[in-house]
Amino acid sequence: MKSCLTYGILVIYIFAATELHQLLRFPLLIQHYFEHVSEDKSMTVADFFDMHYAHGIVYDDDFEDDMKLPFKTHETVNHINVQVLVEPIKLTLDDLIFQSEFSNDVLISYAQPFIQNPVLNAIWQPPKHIGIV
Repeated sequence: MKSCLTYGILVIYIFAATELHQLLRFPLLIQHYFEHVSEDKSMTVADFFDMHYAHGIVYDDDFEDDMKLPFKTHETVNHINVQVLVEPIKLTLDDLIFQSEFSNDVLISYAQPFIQNPVLNAIWQPPKHIGIV
């Protein structure tokens, strides 16, 4: 179950973060090819790709249908990378409580439910005025 969920999230991310979502337009490509073949029986697949992809954007009668084909347009994909730098929290043995309730197992728990860090607590302080001298 975890691997299916992992693959599902990976596929969703790849389709959202790259241009691979254009592959979902592939049925439109096939349909548009058969429309051209019905008009011109001698058209090959190579001629179709040459007409639609080798010469840039061509403004013809079926321009709107051409622009619906995969990889004719692209969408900007924005990424925001957030990096948080936090000072390492130093724990000593005094901060830990060792409890041995079972014969072979040792449970380790913190003496305080929340570890105080002055850097993290400073963001909750009101802003201070810095005067220019």
